[in-house]
Amino acid sequence: MSYPLALGGGRSVDALDAFLLVFALVNLRLAWTAANAVNGGRAPGWFVALGLLVAALITWAMIGALTPK
Repeated sequence: MSYPLALGGGRSVDALDAFLLVFALVNLRLAWTAANAVNGGRAPGWFVALGLLVAALITWAMIGALTPK
C-alpha cells in the first residue's frame, strides 16, 4: 500500500511512511515524559540511553524514507 505525496521538483514521499515515523517519535516523546514524571522526575540511566538510541534509529529511518532515491 502506498500513498505517494508530491513535494515539488519531481520528488515524492510515501505519506504513510512519513506519518508512521512521526507517530513513532511522538510516542517516544510521550514515553520519555512519563518516565521522567515518576520516581522524583528522574529516569533510569538505561532508559535514557535506550531512548536516545531509539530516537536516533527513528530519525535515521525517517531521513532515509524522505530522501528521494
